Amino acid sequence: MLTDHLLFETESYSLSDVHCRCARGGWSAPEWVESTRLVLPRRGVFEHSSRGRTTVAEPNRLLWFHDAQSYRIRHPGDLGDRCTVVRARPEALGEAALEAGLDPDALSGLRASTIGADLDAAHRELLLCASHSRPEPLALEEACAELLRRAILASAPGPERERGSPNGDPGRQRRLAERARLALAIRLDRSLTLRELADTLGCSPSHLCRVFRRATGTALGEYRALLRVRSALDRLAEGEEDLTTLALDLGFYDHAHFTRTFRRRLGVPPSAWREAAAGRRLVA
Repeated sequence: MLTDHLLFETESYSLSDVHCRCARGGWSAPEWVESTRLVLPRRGVFEHSSRGRTTVAEPNRLLWFHDAQSYRIRHPGDLGDRCTVVRARPEALGEAALEAGLDPDALSGLRASTIGADLDAAHRELLLCASHSRPEPLALEEACAELLRRAILASAPGPERERGSPNGDPGRQRRLAERARLALAIRLDRSLTLRELADTLGCSPSHLCRVFRRATGTALGEYRALLRVRSALDRLAEGEEDLTTLALDLGFYDHAHFTRTFRRRLGVPPSAWREAAAGRRLVA
């Protein structure tokens, strides 16, 4: 079941909280969107296929759904997904592209990208602005424009994004990195060794480490830790009280392990983050 909750809409932008409760299954029938949109997963995982390219979507990743490009969706696990979806009128999207130094005609080349700390902060700031009881349109549009600019900067194609190891096929290495992202996301609550992950993917541990770091800019362990932390934010924003259960659900050893990891990445413990979000939660 898919629910699309509109958080706000102005002349230039709209923001939605989209929650898909689908169980695992095969590929959907081809779908289209009427305009290009930015999709930021906050919970769960799905696969997106368009123009012969399959991309794993999870809370460390942003995606672009382009108009006039058909796509299909598949849920490889029973987690479903929950995403922030930003839509912008063509003029506003073109302006964001120019601010990011990109020709608006090149927007169709934007691809999925790993979310960095600055982009994640801009995403959370937009959600906070939208969750106020009487949101201010000026602040909302400013936050949308900034998020789009940062997302375009992160996603713009370039030689570095397509370059593989000098000793390997870039396409094969990209596919290996995608499979690793998927394996980490659907096994988020499980203990997993490097050897087990490499065996699952059919490669050596050293090759997997090298390819994944080159594709994402992050080591496997750090990527997974951040994925767990970002997966916790949605439940904390909804007021999750039982931090021990949340920690175990996400694969942390215990409450203390969760708190240490969360504080190291975001600067505050999960209880403080939850309190700061109290009264400004998204409608489920």
